[in-house]
Amino acid sequence: MIIGVGIDVVPITSVGLDHAAPDERVSTGIDDLDEMLSGGVYRGSAVMISGSSGTGKTSIGVAIADAACARGERALFVSLEESPAQLVRNMRSIGYDLQRWIDDGLLLIQAVPPTAFGLEEHLSKLHRWLDDTSPSIVVLDAIASLVRSGGSSEAVSVISRDLDLLKSRGITTVLTTLSRGPASESSEIEISSLADTWLLLRNMEDDGERNRLMFVIKSRGTAHSNQVREFLLTGDGPQLVDVYVTDEGVLTGSARRQHMSREIPGQGQEDAS
Repeated sequence: MIIGVGIDVVPITSVGLDHAAPDERVSTGIDDLDEMLSGGVYRGSAVMISGSSGTGKTSIGVAIADAACARGERALFVSLEESPAQLVRNMRSIGYDLQRWIDDGLLLIQAVPPTAFGLEEHLSKLHRWLDDTSPSIVVLDAIASLVRSGGSSEAVSVISRDLDLLKSRGITTVLTTLSRGPASESSEIEISSLADTWLLLRNMEDDGERNRLMFVIKSRGTAHSNQVREFLLTGDGPQLVDVYVTDEGVLTGSARRQHMSREIPGQGQEDAS
């Protein structure tokens, strides 16, 4: 393949299905999510996070990358929709100081619009970034945007090859993608079968509020929670809280807090901000 700096050679076929399967788990950076996943996700596995716009997909990807950097590991964050400066600024609002990891050489953020190059060059760039940084965690944010560079089947093909490459190197991968609809368990780009762990985020509208919910759709080889949890983005990072079930149904947000405070004074105020 001819690229801007010369000729690059990338594999055409899959590297196969002979990847290692470590028993080691790595933290997602969110304690309650680790608990839902029996201690985190397997190192070298692929995690897909899907949901409609504004549900917090990127925030979970950042949490996982931040946790890796805190362990002294390198992380690569590939953004297809936000510039590095925008990502760093936005994540400060939920308590993440990504600039310190960038300054320490532990985090590399690469942001290239999907229409700036073809799908084959996307794979070539990923090869070079991995060779340059040797990360243990890679986040591919907003992968549905790759459809703009080609058809859906072509995008699925290149993402499959991305995962083959990453798994062959034992790299834990996080993919974020839009879901087809607000309540859909189908992503804009059909890669759910390629993921080892699938987290679904969903907005719930009730009593004039919109609140976020999280589900673990699957996690291969892991005893995982079947509970629906309310997902909060706070100044201290993402948090999960139990949904509150009453005779009126499932309560979230201010309705949950008000009901809890009536039952147990002082309870339900921890996330009122």
